[in-house]
Amino acid sequence: MLVINIILLATALIVVFVEGFTWFAVWDMVPLLVTAVFSEYSLSAGDGEWRKTTFHQRARVFGLVSGVVLVTVYVHLEWFFGVSEAAGASGSDMRFIFWPLLAFIGGGIGYVIGHIVGSRTGPEEPMPERVSQHTQGPEDS
Repeated sequence: MLVINIILLATALIVVFVEGFTWFAVWDMVPLLVTAVFSEYSLSAGDGEWRKTTFHQRARVFGLVSGVVLVTVYVHLEWFFGVSEAAGASGSDMRFIFWPLLAFIGGGIGYVIGHIVGSRTGPEEPMPERVSQHTQGPEDS
C-alpha cells in the first residue's frame, strides 16, 4: 500500500509542478485521490490487513492505479513540453477541465485488464505470507 501511495503522491507532484498550485491542479488531482481511497478500501480486505488480500484483488488495484497514473502523466507532460501546440492544436488548456474523466476511463480499462489477469492466475485465496527461514516458531521446535 505504501508503494501505491508513493506513486500517487509523485504523480500529484508532477501535476503541481506543471500547473502550479491552482484550482485546476486541485481539480486534476481528484482522480488520484479517488484512486487512493479506492485502493485503500480494496486492499484492506475488510479488516484492515492488506496481507489477506488475493492476487486477484491486487491485480485489479494495480491496473486501476496504472491506468490513472499513465493518463495523468501523459497529459501533463505532453502539455508541459508543448507537443500539442507544436502540432497546431488550439484549446489545449480546455483539456484540463475534462481530462479527469479520461483518467477515470484509463483507470477503468486498467482495472478490467487487472481483473482478467488476476482471474486467470488461479483460485481466489489470500496470498501466502513470507516466513523467514531463520525464525522458528514453537511448533518448529
